[in-house]
Amino acid sequence: MKQNVVQAYKQAPWRKQLQYAGFFMAVLLAVAAVAGLYLSISGRSATTGRQVQVLDSRVESVKLTINDMQTELAQISSAKSMYARLKELGMQLMDPAEGLYVQVPGYQGLSATTPSAVKKVMTSQYPEILPEYTSTLVEWFQEKVNAQLTMGQVRP
Repeated sequence: MKQNVVQAYKQAPWRKQLQYAGFFMAVLLAVAAVAGLYLSISGRSATTGRQVQVLDSRVESVKLTINDMQTELAQISSAKSMYARLKELGMQLMDPAEGLYVQVPGYQGLSATTPSAVKKVMTSQYPEILPEYTSTLVEWFQEKVNAQLTMGQVRP
């Protein structure tokens, strides 16, 4: 009878094999899921990294273009180049004493600043820093204690 009880709780060999196969498949599925997740994240990060590289190369290209344009502007606006262009246009240097100055009635002349360069300064009716924020905590505390002592509310 004892043997029958042990044999009743003992599983059949095919069931044990099926459980091992199921466990192996579950582990294999978990590893495949982790690997798929890893590949997905790696692919996204590689794509993003490549986009960053492309944008960096565009930034460098724009910086080089800006430097080229600044160099060209410096060459065009150099004194030697400007003098050559003036010569091509038939202009020549003039002595200020030989110049003809015409006075126009009502014309005040150029001011030091042009209206477009003048910015309106907004004046505020409030001070920049409130007086409450100009004293330290210790000073504030001393003022409050002195005020209480002068009112006679605090008895030493």
